[in-house]
Amino acid sequence: MLKRNLLASATALAMVAVLPAQATIFDRDVTLVKSLTPAGDGFAAELAREYRQFSLFESEQMYDWPDADRFAEKAMAASNGNAPSPERPENWRIGNAAALGELQAARGQLIAALDDNAATRAPHEAAVAQVKYDCWVEQQEEGWQDRHIAACKRDFELAMDKLAKAMEPEAETRTQPLVSNSTPVEPEAKTLATVTPIAKKIPVTTLNSVYFDFDKATLTPEARQAIDTFADSIENKDEVEVVVTGHADRAGPSDYNVKLSERRAMAVRDRLLSRGVRLSELSDFDLRALGENSPAVATADGVAEPANRRVVLFGLGYAEATQLGELNQ
Repeated sequence: MLKRNLLASATALAMVAVLPAQATIFDRDVTLVKSLTPAGDGFAAELAREYRQFSLFESEQMYDWPDADRFAEKAMAASNGNAPSPERPENWRIGNAAALGELQAARGQLIAALDDNAATRAPHEAAVAQVKYDCWVEQQEEGWQDRHIAACKRDFELAMDKLAKAMEPEAETRTQPLVSNSTPVEPEAKTLATVTPIAKKIPVTTLNSVYFDFDKATLTPEARQAIDTFADSIENKDEVEVVVTGHADRAGPSDYNVKLSERRAMAVRDRLLSRGVRLSELSDFDLRALGENSPAVATADGVAEPANRRVVLFGLGYAEATQLGELNQ
């Protein structure tokens, strides 16, 4: 993510407008996976749902279409009952030898759990752990967004903790032994250990969409409410990153739509500022203008589609949680 990159120059806007067109090479599977509805609660179905979510995130929020296509393929394979394996980090371009070794060791732990029938005993937890692992591999190959790498790694570790707990055997029921006169023997007193929650920071993501009227960059009351809700959601998070991405439908010239999508993104940014969000205090702020590229609903050229007249707000921050509480899985 580029630090506070407002894409103000015409050159930058032109480059952004070109990038999504390149995605047509990769986005066949991403398009198909949008309508994927895996059935069942087995490991393959759980994997399909998790990979589908990851693929759409990479495509629609991170604009990483080659990797989005890769994980869409895995989602469809899992949906067909063919559960794919976790990624092999040595097959990715990971130049950091220490990071590669750490990934290989982590994969060994995951494979050991799968060999111990984790897919059968705890299918949801196992699927989450596998997809979080693949997220870690994918981010490590990119290699420059250290906080994103750390977030995927932490998600994987938390998922493995949950998987280990889900696979713990049920405590055996003990019966009281009897002496010869049938007098029950009192069981030994047990001291229940006090469990102290372990405070830790976990990544929390927030996603809101703001919609606009045709050929307008003026915020409607509903748009203002959506932005305010987003601002509230990041208020108490640490090290917050925000991405504001403007879009337009395919009515009108493409170069005009790029400028229109930028004005929409700037309107959303201004609303965030009015709500007290200080860009200088954010860990990262990125404003993008994609025009009519990367639509929410694919249409022919010239079609006015309300769902495509939008700004997408994505936030990543860290909040305190405990190993005993609800995790952001």
